Amino acid sequence: YQRRVHGGDVPRVMSPLAVSFAFGMGLTIVIASFGKFSGGHFNPAVTWALFVGNHITGWRLLYIPVQVVGGIVAAALVESLTSDLGASLPNSLSLAANTVARNYDVWEGFWVEFVFTGLLLAVIFILTTRRSDYVLTPNTPLYIGLTVFVSHLAIIPITNCSLNPARSFGSSLISNTWDDHWVFWVAPLRRLRHWWHWPHLSLL
Repeated sequence: YQRRVHGGDVPRVMSPLAVSFAFGMGLTIVIASFGKFSGGHFNPAVTWALFVGNHITGWRLLYIPVQVVGGIVAAALVESLTSDLGASLPNSLSLAANTVARNYDVWEGFWVEFVFTGLLLAVIFILTTRRSDYVLTPNTPLYIGLTVFVSHLAIIPITNCSLNPARSFGSSLISNTWDDHWVFWVAPLRRLRHWWHWPHLSLL
């Protein structure tokens, strides 16, 4: 899979389909495994949205710094496992750092992250919230994983698909790749502003 980064082509590494499957299936497994302990909070955008919708208590916002630290640790682990690739693979790509591809405008990257983060949040709200409660049903991890799979398949060529600010921050920090990094925080946060104007979603 070739993707233009900083104006140059990078070596073929893995197909978007394989990457998308790995992200979707990986998230399905961790939510199914750890959801009964914490509710499956691995994404600051999701945690904050559930708080804004009054579906979780304020103390669960402590998940957010833990999620960011987790993203950093995960990126550092991947870096240590891929360091032997050397010059054949740019560090930013080996860590899946999020940047807007150079054949797209930064605002195009912003809007695709905005839309697909909104899709993920809508699926999570519809599947897990019943008035004031936050509940994971047995099929919820699979549906969330499928949403992440489809999202990655659609927008990997544009932004490398973030949907998760903590994941983006970890990869950017370890690879020292900060191009367009603001997109992967501002797009989810701007998406969250719309939950204030859609109160009926919190009743689904």
